[in-house]
Amino acid sequence: MQGRFWTNVAGVLSGTAVAQAIPVLGALVLARLFLPDAFGIYSVWLGFVLILAVTLTLRLETALPIIDDGRSREDAAGLIFVTIVLVGIAALLISLLLLAMGLISGTVAKPYMLGLVVLAAMLSATTETWQGVASADGTYRILVKIRIGRSASILICQITASLVSRVPEALIIGHLVGLVFAILMAQWFRPLPLPSIEGLGSRLVAFWRRYPRFPGFALPADLMSAVSLQLPLFILSARFGPHVAGIFALALRVLLTPVGLIGRSILDVFRRYAADAFRTRGECRSVYISTLRVLSIFSLLLAAGIVLLAEPAFAFVFGEVWRQAGTFAIWLAPFVALGFMASPLSYVFYIVGRQNVDLAWQTGRFAVVLAAMFVPHDVRGVILAYSAGYSLMYVLYIYLSYTASKGRVDDRDN
Repeated sequence: MQGRFWTNVAGVLSGTAVAQAIPVLGALVLARLFLPDAFGIYSVWLGFVLILAVTLTLRLETALPIIDDGRSREDAAGLIFVTIVLVGIAALLISLLLLAMGLISGTVAKPYMLGLVVLAAMLSATTETWQGVASADGTYRILVKIRIGRSASILICQITASLVSRVPEALIIGHLVGLVFAILMAQWFRPLPLPSIEGLGSRLVAFWRRYPRFPGFALPADLMSAVSLQLPLFILSARFGPHVAGIFALALRVLLTPVGLIGRSILDVFRRYAADAFRTRGECRSVYISTLRVLSIFSLLLAAGIVLLAEPAFAFVFGEVWRQAGTFAIWLAPFVALGFMASPLSYVFYIVGRQNVDLAWQTGRFAVVLAAMFVPHDVRGVILAYSAGYSLMYVLYIYLSYTASKGRVDDRDN
């Protein structure tokens, strides 16, 4: 089983080589086309999109691997798409109400900007659900195609938009149009039927009730995770200006894009094998350990590479104006390396039904990140505190997920 596991991981990794290169290439091109201020404004907007996208599915797409193959999973995907639309409409109405009350300010404090945030979040959540179906099916070639299609379409549309204007809105519109093309390609690669109208309401409610731990525990946990990741952009922009936020955003984008795609490739295979092991044996420790060993080796190499190469590499590739992004990358190296280890393995909490443990950890991480962002007085102190606090929390996360891989005490109700 372990041999097949790593064969599939290798297949996903080799197939996503293009998908890994596209966002990095995109960052290179966009950094040459847009100044840090414009990139910072776009990154703050995208931060709101990514946070909202987490909520629109109620995290029910993470239940797809534990749903039977075939029609049952396709029906579940259709119900998740309906959930995205309903929650998206509710989010837009609530956002407009808060705007009218004067409780929303800053980059998105305009009705059309709020609409673009909600629309982009709905499109993003839809593509994530499509990838979840392909991953749960074990059709990794299709998963790779969907992932490459999304990365390529967003980049091409943003570059095309830059030919018309170099303002932040060009990046935003390009991102939106790219997501539309990504959904069309996903339907081409992995067709999914539209949900039947007959009895839709009752089937939707029954679906929500069948997996209560996902909206009950996984949703707030993943929402805190998304906020913790995007929070530095908001606070750095507010405290030190969009220039610093843009430099920080580029550093994170270059570091986390390839790392995230590699880690996600491992997760795509890990969650299927771990779920199968848990269904048959009541634990998935052996799969967990073998995955952790390989992740540890890659993490050490990753951290060493960042420390040795980041600063000159950023200055050479993106231009001298972006040298500080390389410095930020060095400060963030421990956080990135440990996150690469911890993130793929965290799906254990979903498999064994311990989303409440994940929620508790996410709450603690949010508090640590919040303190790191506000207590230090300068940029260097903020980023170092952020990296150190995040790293310590990831060490705890690895320990907790390993404990969970041994099995659960309480019966799983989903």
